[in-house]
Amino acid sequence: MGRIFILGSCVSRDAFELPGHGFELSGYLARSSLGSAFLTRPAPAPMLAAATEIKSPFQRRMVETDLNKRASSVLRRGGFDFVLLDLIDERFPLADFGTMRGEPGLATLSLEFARASRWRGRRIAPGSTEHVAAWRRGVRRLLRLVPPGRIILNKAFWAGRFEDGKSLPEPEKIAASNRHLATMYAFLARAGITKAIDYPGGPRASPTHRWGVAPFHYSEATYRWMLDELARICCADNKALEESGSSIGMGLDGAREESV
Repeated sequence: MGRIFILGSCVSRDAFELPGHGFELSGYLARSSLGSAFLTRPAPAPMLAAATEIKSPFQRRMVETDLNKRASSVLRRGGFDFVLLDLIDERFPLADFGTMRGEPGLATLSLEFARASRWRGRRIAPGSTEHVAAWRRGVRRLLRLVPPGRIILNKAFWAGRFEDGKSLPEPEKIAASNRHLATMYAFLARAGITKAIDYPGGPRASPTHRWGVAPFHYSEATYRWMLDELARICCADNKALEESGSSIGMGLDGAREESV
């Protein structure tokens, strides 16, 4: 069916726990805002040391990838047909550890890293003008690495309801988050990322999700819909892949360089 690299969060990754989807999951990067992931300056030593206190090996590895700015090198290695992108982790603030020679110093303050680092420095709030500007810069850098035609956007929104129709708490926060996501999705479409998974009627949350109740912890039916749509998009593109005889993992130096 295709080799998929997830650049996003559990909202995409959890679907691949279901059997019989037919995809090869070739990589996964999470806990990282695009505003941080594609910068070049690693975080300073005290921040790197704090990350070692994170107990979960997976969470620690993801945070260290963000702090060390390894996302670009990981994507350059290729080995995938499509990047499956979601923006759920854009809910995290950014830690600002200072600009040097014009290059910002930012790190994603995921829940795990915020607890481990006890960061007391400057924070950039999600949804703020500065956070959005950093995110847009990250989008431009992503598109220098991966052509937009090889990116599939998982247009995941925060679920406002469970499978049985009951509402989740904090509807105002959910609505505000979804308005911000819609703005970012529109920007990505203008940037040329047109392959996208939509959720007619909206996603549904699961009251028994393995990670607990959250607006981005979906029901099995929602995950199955996502996988079906992903398969549809990949199959529609199959002819072009066969004609090219290559994957995104080849010829990355020729990926688009212009600004968005």
